[in-house]
Parts: sequence; structure tokens; C-alpha cells
Amino acid sequence: MCCEISEGIPNKKRHNAVKSTKPLKVDDIQKDNEVETMEKIEIYYFDHGNSAYYRTTDSPPILVTEKCAEKTDQAATRFWAEIFGTIHIGTAFVTAFILQLIRFVLYSIIRPLTVGVLQMLADYFIKPCLSIVFNALIQPVLILLYNIATSLKDLCEPISEAIGLFLREIANLCAAIRIVEVKQGVSPSVACT
Repeated sequence: MCCEISEGIPNKKRHNAVKSTKPLKVDDIQKDNEVETMEKIEIYYFDHGNSAYYRTTDSPPILVTEKCAEKTDQAATRFWAEIFGTIHIGTAFVTAFILQLIRFVLYSIIRPLTVGVLQMLADYFIKPCLSIVFNALIQPVLILLYNIATSLKDLCEPISEAIGLFLREIANLCAAIRIVEVKQGVSPSVACT
């Protein structure tokens, strides 16, 4: 009975749960106390449950039917684990097939088709359309505007030179009229020192 109760308790804590029949010496008690004080690790031990822990009075005898029920429970658990393990193998096979099929479709069919369609669309539709639009519409208009601008420049050049001649003479006249004349240079008194 004592061993049955202490089944789920770790070895180092069994001395609290198992009632020993041998007398304890003072040295043994001191060693146990030293071990307990040295090993104060705050860990919650998860042990396999034991139905004997819930007994509050003396334990009833273990029945043959209980042993049979435990064995049946273990056999049923193992049986269903094997059944679902076999199903898991089948589903893993089907899942791997589906994933590899999707990878094959995306990598071997969709990707080359997408890249190929975009390249062919660019080579045979977009580039010719852009060259037609530029060569037939944009370039002639821009050349026309360039020719008009150069013609206007050539037309306005003599007028601007004539206006420039008059303005140059007026600028020389304004430069000759001085209210104050400032000469920049070194003064004689500074040069002597």
C-alpha cells in the first residue's frame, strides 16, 4: 500500500510519503534536513495521477474487475492509437500529394506562363505601341515646336541686337554721369609706413 501511494512522487520526496518501519537516527534526520535546505528548487512536479491519493479512509481491496478495466482501457487506447496512426499515415500521404501537386502547378505551369505572357506582351504589344506613339505622335509635334522656337529665336535676334545697341549707349551715358567718384587704390600715407 505504501509503495502504491508513493508511485507518482519523485524519489527525493518519497521519504515524506512513505512511512518507513525502520527507526530513524539523528544523523539521518539531519542529512535529510540538509538535503531539503540545499535542494529548495521552486518547481512544480507533474506526476502521473494515482487514485490512491484521493482516498480519505482505508483503501478498499483492489478488485479483479478494476485490473481488467485498466487492461481493457490500455488495450482500447492502444487499438485506437494504432487505428488513428494508420489514418495519419494515409492523410500524411494525401497531404504531401496535394502540397506537391500545388507546388508543381505553381512552379512548373503558372510561373513560366506568367513570365512568358508578360514577356510576349511586352515584346509584341507594349514596345510596338510605345514606338508607334512616340514616332507618329510625340516626336513630330515636338519637332514642330522646336522648329517654331528656333524660328522665333532667329526672328527676334536682329531686334534684340538693335535694342541692345540703344541700351548700351544709354548705359554708357548713365555711367558717365557721376555724383561721387570713388577711386580704389592704396593711399600714399599708407604706402610710406
